[in-house]
Amino acid sequence: MVKSNVHASKGRKIIYMFLIAAIVMLILESGSMAEASGTITAYPAPANLPSAYASSDFAVTAQGSQVAVYNAGSNAWGNAVSYGAFDMSGSVTVSITPNAAYGSYKLVPQSLGLTGTRSGNTISFTLDHPANVSLVLDGNYQGKVLHLFAQAPETNIPGSSDPNIIYFGPGYHDLGGPGSTPIYLASNQTLYIAAGAVVRGRVRANDVSNVTIRGRGILLNDYTANDAHGNITMALNFAANSKVQDIIVNNNTANWTSAVHGSSFLNITNYKGISPKFASSDGFDINSSHDLTFDGLFIRSADDSVAIKGLSDETEPARALPIYNIEFKHSQLWSDANNAIGIGAETVAAYVKHIRFQNMDILYNYDDRYHPDVLPDRSAINIFALNATHFSDIVFEDIRVEKAKRLINAQMDTSFYFGGLQGNWSWPGEMNGITYRNITSYSDGTNEIKLAGWDNQHQISNVLFENVVINGNQVADFNDPHFNINGYANRIQVKSASGTAKTRFNASDQFTAAQGSDGWHYSTRTGGGTAVDMNWNVDGSNHWRGPNTYDAIWNDSGSIYLHPDNNQAVLEWQAAKTGTVRITGRVKKGATGGGDGVKVSLWKNNTMIWPSNGQWQTIAYNDATGIPHVITAAVTQGDTLSFRVDQITNSAYDTTSWNPEINYQFNNVFNAAWDMGYLQGTRGWYYRVWRSGIGTTPMSWNPDGSNHWRGPGTYDAIWNGPGTMYLHPDNSQAMLEWAAPKAGTVRVKGLVKKANTQGGDGVNVSIWKNGSMVWPTNGQWQTIGYNDATGVNHDFILSLAQGDTISFRVDQRANSAYDSTSWNPIITY
Repeated sequence: MVKSNVHASKGRKIIYMFLIAAIVMLILESGSMAEASGTITAYPAPANLPSAYASSDFAVTAQGSQVAVYNAGSNAWGNAVSYGAFDMSGSVTVSITPNAAYGSYKLVPQSLGLTGTRSGNTISFTLDHPANVSLVLDGNYQGKVLHLFAQAPETNIPGSSDPNIIYFGPGYHDLGGPGSTPIYLASNQTLYIAAGAVVRGRVRANDVSNVTIRGRGILLNDYTANDAHGNITMALNFAANSKVQDIIVNNNTANWTSAVHGSSFLNITNYKGISPKFASSDGFDINSSHDLTFDGLFIRSADDSVAIKGLSDETEPARALPIYNIEFKHSQLWSDANNAIGIGAETVAAYVKHIRFQNMDILYNYDDRYHPDVLPDRSAINIFALNATHFSDIVFEDIRVEKAKRLINAQMDTSFYFGGLQGNWSWPGEMNGITYRNITSYSDGTNEIKLAGWDNQHQISNVLFENVVINGNQVADFNDPHFNINGYANRIQVKSASGTAKTRFNASDQFTAAQGSDGWHYSTRTGGGTAVDMNWNVDGSNHWRGPNTYDAIWNDSGSIYLHPDNNQAVLEWQAAKTGTVRITGRVKKGATGGGDGVKVSLWKNNTMIWPSNGQWQTIAYNDATGIPHVITAAVTQGDTLSFRVDQITNSAYDTTSWNPEINYQFNNVFNAAWDMGYLQGTRGWYYRVWRSGIGTTPMSWNPDGSNHWRGPGTYDAIWNGPGTMYLHPDNSQAMLEWAAPKAGTVRVKGLVKKANTQGGDGVNVSIWKNGSMVWPTNGQWQTIGYNDATGVNHDFILSLAQGDTISFRVDQRANSAYDSTSWNPIITY
């Protein structure tokens, strides 16, 4: 009986398990695990709303109630963008039914953790809290997309009878098209657009204070007036102590959506901007303003989503308004062109400082509808300076990038968008103190991280990359292939779980009580003897002390002091990695009351490298100005640089100030695909053809609207694709050429393979230095078979003089049919 009961019990358990599984399957098929118990308020579209503003691409319900869906206009690819909104509390179930067939769907951002379930064409998911959710079908971010705004219930709703309130209740309100006057707000006034209201027109608040623009309704602009009021849909100019809250701004024009200029102490919260029309439809422009807070925004734009600009009638930045104290947080951005986060390109401002972007989801970022992969200065997170000014204390923190062409760009340049904007570097300027912390990219783009300073007087410095994760891999050091850093960027750190990678080593800043910390050692040396470690603080002086009475090394007021005593006081630094370093500093007397001076020198291992004549440099007893040094040296891991101070005849008053700084110089990386531009010579790259008996002929940019460099033949071309260059010959060799900006040794690396494998007879390829073939090394062109999609690698070293050229050539064989060839050379000093 017991045995039988056990079997029966097991049988019942099996039946129960099947029943539970069946119930679960039924629930899953119905679209949600359990009926959510929250409440929603949905606002119907105005009965008199013109049909062009309503969307039939998606049907949406929340807790079973229909949500109005609006048509924001068409994006750069001609596909309609839809949006809707409702208020909610508790946990609610949302169902979306696209009106067209689709294969897959995605609910973004990923940070919400929404997967949803599908039943037929309907997608259902549960929201436990208010959030902005976007639906992407079949992975097509350029297709028809729905943006849905689930908001907390509105509070403190104003009355319609207050004389200081301009009130628009539910319904469609058309203020008129071109020729109409925008709504102008006076100080202490409120514009309120109620949920369920659509107001077609523009809004202005000029030279005012204490104004409020709010409400859950829609401000809509779909015309370009070109009048004295300007074409921006919502603009606050020289406004102070004001706020924008909850409003939805739908801009369906190729003009900016919303902007502030010369304004201060503004709060913009829960703002939604949708402006899909290509292009110049920036989402929110922040011009020459300060003390602004943006919290909980959603911006979908066909140009920069957020743009912080220095716009001024002044030509000299120092005379222009500054930009400072701007905080942007808890928001979502989507840009169909240019940048999601953009600081610049216009930078006529006295300075730009104290800027924070925190807890952001970048849903999408593309570079340009008509010029994809041609504008290498566009990125998800961008600082672009055209005019020399001072950038400092800029932080990007807790930012998640879903899909973008490039990840990070900080760049100084002289022109923007095919010369549409011109810059000026006549004034002082730098970018100093930029932090990228907790940046996570899920993107399938290049994920390039570029830092490009302008020259020795305009550099990018003190940059921190902390916990940058790209597709699950943490960026750990400067060998990461995503970095593209030029020689005018320095003092950079990478912090990761594996430690901190540094490029800057400053003797004073890194002075410690531990030998070897950051590579620094404190020692003495006699004559031709070896270095002997000093001891720390043996006499309570917080000095490193040698074996004699006065030999010591210590730190004070931002400088290292060295004192010899019958032996040399030696500050040493050991290289943790191989590279080229720039060694700067100034050595001078610290005590000028007497004595006979000191002699100083800098050594690499056992060879004096400064002074260059091999003779020690004398510093007179009273020389408080001293001698500066700037030395560039190649170091191998384990090499030692020794900063030595020796007495002359005695050590009286021999305290010597010397604070050397060692900076690794970035190997200038020249990546053909990343660097491609629309001008010959951009980053040293040239686009040409070569033909026997004729020689070299420059190609022309984009004569047929194809975003290609074109030669004289029908099909000879060079163009850019995702992560590679393409070359096609046509009775002439297609020739990608690069001119060396400086003398040095370079590594030339790449993979050449057929891009079009459908036919033809293959191509011949080679690499030339000036007029001589350097690859293949046998002097014979390398043949790439017509269907060779694997290709051939090259990786070799060349010594170059400034101005030497390296030519990457593709030639047809018997004919040029199907001769498109993939080749992305990377040249590294």
